[in-house]
Amino acid sequence: MDLAPYHVTAGTAAAGAAAITTSYTAGSLPDYGSIPPETNSARIRSGPGSAPMLAAARAWDVLADELYSAAASYRSVIATLAGGDWLGPASAAMAAAATTHLSWMIETAAAATQAADQARRAATAYETAFAMTVPPPVIAANRAQVALLGRRNPYGQHAHAIAQAEADYERMWAQDAAAMYGYAEHSATASSLTTFLLPRHIAIPGATQLLSAVPQTLRRLAAPTRSAALPSASVGRAGAIGLLSVPPAWTPVRTAAARLAGSRRFSKPLRHNATDLIPAWA
Repeated sequence: MDLAPYHVTAGTAAAGAAAITTSYTAGSLPDYGSIPPETNSARIRSGPGSAPMLAAARAWDVLADELYSAAASYRSVIATLAGGDWLGPASAAMAAAATTHLSWMIETAAAATQAADQARRAATAYETAFAMTVPPPVIAANRAQVALLGRRNPYGQHAHAIAQAEADYERMWAQDAAAMYGYAEHSATASSLTTFLLPRHIAIPGATQLLSAVPQTLRRLAAPTRSAALPSASVGRAGAIGLLSVPPAWTPVRTAAARLAGSRRFSKPLRHNATDLIPAWA
């Protein structure tokens, strides 16, 4: 039986035996060397193949492109705001906060690109192992040949052909084991991804406390006043959080009444007579 198209040679058999010994001794991978080629070849062909990994790689590429595009837009907007008419402490704080988010977008895009590359490497590892393992029909034909020669060998006339077929089978065994060890090693390396980090908080420190004080202050302003001190106290609290301000000209009613009482026009008592009310200073 000609097995040359499947690269079953003495060299690949020796490499397979070395891989079996090394990997099994290390104990880091399953003992593929103890599994017959019928099983290894069937297993590598029983899954969905490399298509899902290639689809995942394309999806990661799309995500990376979108993140890089968004980062470029952020960079342009930040540069425009920081160098335009709106220039001052507020724009500087905004630019610093947005730059932090921009850095996260670039880092995440790079991680997505790495994930795409590793998905492609995993797909390549599978395709390499698939091509290296012996197709199940070839293995089945070898076993059938050995069985047939054994039935037709009452006097040992087919001993040489049987030995040759068994040697081919051993090479298939070694080659399948080497393919599976290589696939397991490369796919394990390709599946280790960089940890994706959550975006950093960019809100202004203290803004949460200010926002939480707004409802309470509004309730105080809307509640019925129980004393003359309540309106000014509530307004003072609102002014403290920067939401409302007290006009400089505003004064309590009692203050205006006191000033009116101190006016010269109404500082003297009225003198009454029977016909009219005439001020005493008239």
